[in-house]
Amino acid sequence: MRPLLQPLFAGDHNSDIELTLANYHHADGVFNTVDASLQEYQEACRFLRGVQNRPNTFRSYRRDIEKLLLWAWTVKQVSVTVLRPSDLLDMVRFYSNPPKDWCSPCQVKRFTNGEEFNPQWRPCVANRPAPTQSSIKAMLASISAFYQFLVDDAEIAMGNPALSARKRSIASAAPTQEITTKLFTATQVQYLTLASRQMAQLNPVKWAKARFAVALLFHRYLRISEISRHTVRGWQTYTPTMGCFQRVSGDWFFYIPAGTSKNNKSDLVTIPPELLEELKLYRRQITAQTGLELPDLPAPEEPIPLLPKILVNGQIRDGLSVRSVRYLMQEVFDYAAELLLKDAEQSPDKDELIAEAHGMKAATVHWLRHSGISTDLAEGRNTVHVRDDARHVDLSTTNIYTHTDLHDRAASAKKKQRMDK
Repeated sequence: MRPLLQPLFAGDHNSDIELTLANYHHADGVFNTVDASLQEYQEACRFLRGVQNRPNTFRSYRRDIEKLLLWAWTVKQVSVTVLRPSDLLDMVRFYSNPPKDWCSPCQVKRFTNGEEFNPQWRPCVANRPAPTQSSIKAMLASISAFYQFLVDDAEIAMGNPALSARKRSIASAAPTQEITTKLFTATQVQYLTLASRQMAQLNPVKWAKARFAVALLFHRYLRISEISRHTVRGWQTYTPTMGCFQRVSGDWFFYIPAGTSKNNKSDLVTIPPELLEELKLYRRQITAQTGLELPDLPAPEEPIPLLPKILVNGQIRDGLSVRSVRYLMQEVFDYAAELLLKDAEQSPDKDELIAEAHGMKAATVHWLRHSGISTDLAEGRNTVHVRDDARHVDLSTTNIYTHTDLHDRAASAKKKQRMDK
């Protein structure tokens, strides 16, 4: 009988509960199929403990290593230390189209009531699109780091098969999939801007920060964690403030402290004039709500949260969390979709606008970052400057965004002369 598909590791990067789960798994048969599984599990726990101070890394490593162990032990029924590069590519194919019994209907918590396994949890989620080449490479990178740990530290593996697997053609390991750009079209960006501004006019108390957040995320390619209150180093709380806007030799920049973002280093992101105007409008609204006498542009080290929670009495209470900003942006996306559908009724391009509105349903906040980068490159901004503001390690990452818009490409194709002319 195949072992139950239950989470191998806990969901909290702040605790050591993952190390105590071995006791639970003795009872459910996880370690009964492969002799070396318990030792491999314990080493995996030790490896994950080493990245607990980096929550995002911990979550991605936990997810990918968990998938590796479950597949090796329950499908291949072998130790992970004997897997070959071709086996890992088989695993990629497996997770590109997982069986139904490996999928939960939606994203669910790993545990209920604190320490009880959630019976609905599965390694995969149903109806998710097939993984892209970049996500496959990221998965193999996580697994490669784990194998290197097994070789160098645990000394239970003879080699790292993930290194060779990453060098092979990843495209052949994944099923053919439709092209997805994960960025907004020019029309969608136009309606997102319109939606955020209309919302700010209708209810400035509630939506002024939504307008500013859209401008900040799009114009400067910021990640949602870089404008929101979140946990860093596993326990500290970081809240970006107005003091992140800094003037250096006459030019304005947005400062990202070391250890608070993905790159784990400090950065200065340039601020264009249009965004400075949005900042002035936003600060005037904060002044109106709080009674504080704020200048149009921030003073050095100004402690006011970038996206503050403002109580009815005008008191500022910390900054918005990542989840709150995500909900805020989703409401802007929904309003933009409503505007598109409304305009579609009176437009000769009705079907196209309806399609644009439906396309908003798949959008995430991170699309604003992708769209901002792509827009600046399309408008001819220096690629190196875009790379530095996007905080990419090298130009090869930035060049991914250098592409023609699908609609522009289709329009140019329609101008091709007929062969019979």
